[in-house]
Formats: sequence, C-alpha cells, structure tokens
Amino acid sequence: MPAIPDNLLAATMGHKIATVRRAQGLSQHQLAQDICSQPMISHIENGTYIPNAILLAKLCKRLNIPLEQALLSHYPEIDQQPEFNQQIKQLCNAHDYRGMLNYLDTTDLAEHLELATDLQTYYYYHGIATFQGLHISTDSLRELQMALDYTFTPRQQVLTPTELLILSSISFIKSTPHTDQTDFEHVLAIVNAGRFTHYDENINILFYLYSLALYQDHHFQKAFAIANQGIDWLSNHDSHYMLADLFLLVAKTATARHDPKAATAASLKSDTLAEIFNQSRYHF
Repeated sequence: MPAIPDNLLAATMGHKIATVRRAQGLSQHQLAQDICSQPMISHIENGTYIPNAILLAKLCKRLNIPLEQALLSHYPEIDQQPEFNQQIKQLCNAHDYRGMLNYLDTTDLAEHLELATDLQTYYYYHGIATFQGLHISTDSLRELQMALDYTFTPRQQVLTPTELLILSSISFIKSTPHTDQTDFEHVLAIVNAGRFTHYDENINILFYLYSLALYQDHHFQKAFAIANQGIDWLSNHDSHYMLADLFLLVAKTATARHDPKAATAASLKSDTLAEIFNQSRYHF
C-alpha cells in the first residue's frame, strides 16, 4: 500500500485557508482570535499541521465558507442554474438518489436547456439516479449513453472530464454483476495517456468505480491494486476527492486478502478523512 499522504491533506487545507484568509483581508492573528494561536494558523497554512474536525469547522465558519465547499470537489454543474446545482449536490452528498430522481422528474429545467454540455449534465444525473435509486440498469445505460452522445464522437481522441465520468459510470453498470474489465481498461488507458482536456477531480471516480466493481466480483487482488493506483493518482494531482472512499476500499480488499495490518491502517485513514471533511462515504 502506498504511503498515506498526510502531506497532501495538510498542503491542500493550508493552501485553501491561506488563500481565503488573504482574500478577505484578515491577518493570521485575526483568524486565530478566540479559536487557536496564531502560530497554529501558521503551521496549518504552511502544511505542517492538520487541524481536527472541530478546529477546521471553526476556521471555516470565521472565513464564511461551508466546510464541504472549502475542501470537497464540485459536482458537474449546469450553467447559470445555482439552485439546481446546489440541490443536486446536497442530494448526492446524502446519497439520496430516489430524492434526486423525484427532483429531476418534477423540474421542467431540461425543456429550457440549450447547451449540449448542460443537457449532458442533466441526463448524467438522471441516469445515475435511475440506477442507484431504482436499480434499473437498462434505463440507466440508455440515459447515460444519451448524455454521452451530446458531445462525444467515436473518433474523438481527447475527452472532457464529464465524458470520462460518464464512461466510467457506464463501465460500472455494465460490469454488474460480473466484471468485464474491457470497458474499464479502455477508460483507464485514456486517463493514463493524458487524453483529457484538463484535469478535474471527477476523473478520480474512475479508480473508485473500477475497484468497487472488482471487489463486488471478488477480484480482491486487482481491486486492491486499482484502489491504491487511485490513491497514487490523487497524490500526484494534489487532490483528496474520493480519498476517504478509496482508503475504505483498500481496507475492505485488504481484509478479504487476509492482511489485517493494511486493513487497519487504511480503515483508520478513511475514518480520519471522513471526519475532517465532514464526508459521508458509500458503505458496501
């Protein structure tokens, strides 16, 4: 298992807090007042100390930034629809896919969307909600393919992060209940070759979905390897989005491989990350 990237967490949080503090014209002393010492703020911003959940929450409150907005990845968004984007984000964070499907079915937003990328995002969410909320693979695959086709062509060499996200989701659904690694390996090859327009943290989801599919099909060795590859990918891109979930997968696969030491270390890290970022993980 790769080294647990404490330095990545510390650097990510420190950079974000320092950037927002400076933008608001606050000194380290002003941010620290009645919360902690000024030297502690300095250590946090320099990436040499990771604050606990309580301290981090207090700092975010003073900076007037929600904890999840301060440190978690954004979801694919529809242009100029902040209410929709916020509602979808809340439903995703709560894993309330039936609620998401009901929300999508009762809004008439799709009728007013004109951009192909916005329609792609809308039908991506509808396809995911159909699969997770109703467990109807055929309908979900049809909607995800429709979402992909709004922008993607078979001869396309460079993909957007949203297209990669949709392809990863299609690969996962098609792999149920038996893992066909062909589709996943195709998407992974695109990512490893750098054939994407720009890095976006939603690309991280590929590693999670691939590892989860392998784990569910009892391919524990490969699942363990893919989850750890994902952790390395996140470290190389200074990201922590999906890190708690990937460590949970490492713990599960390590347990299945009868490696209690690796399982305990990964489980502890997953719990710590979930607490720090106030994150709800997907338990399986």
